[in-house]
Amino acid sequence: MAGLGIAALPDFLTDVPIAEGTLRQVMADYPSPEAGIYVVRPPGGIAPRKVRALIDILIEWFGAIIATFGW
Repeated sequence: MAGLGIAALPDFLTDVPIAEGTLRQVMADYPSPEAGIYVVRPPGGIAPRKVRALIDILIEWFGAIIATFGW
């Protein structure tokens, strides 16, 4: 990862590389801005079942991450 630059990434993506020493945290005192996650889909009343299933999976996945890491 050396030389790839600076990025704002969530803890669940960086905890292991930081612990392994392959990634270094910089600007630790700089507060991260609030961020949202959005699903954009075509307009219309009811989403197709596949789209609704994906939305439900994303809610479950990111809900678990938020509960675990406290976003």
